[in-house]
Amino acid sequence: MMGNDGWTVNSSFKWLSQWGEADSYFLVNADTSYRLKGFDDARLFFRIENLLGEDIRLPEIGRENPVVPTIPESEKRKIYLGISINY
Repeated sequence: MMGNDGWTVNSSFKWLSQWGEADSYFLVNADTSYRLKGFDDARLFFRIENLLGEDIRLPEIGRENPVVPTIPESEKRKIYLGISINY
């Protein structure tokens, strides 16, 4: 995490090696936020999850089974823009 004059930048990385029938993946998330002037507890934020667009499957549902098909938890980037208020 780093910050300067109200800006904060965060990132997270996660590597999951193969577990059970689920494939391995490398997950990268990043976000930045800006503390709104005059509102100490309010921040404008921008977040990107799954920056690399990995096909993420939870280990408990990562199996290949014709009776119970595997549904990826996420297979696309997700982008969020919003305002966060702490009170």
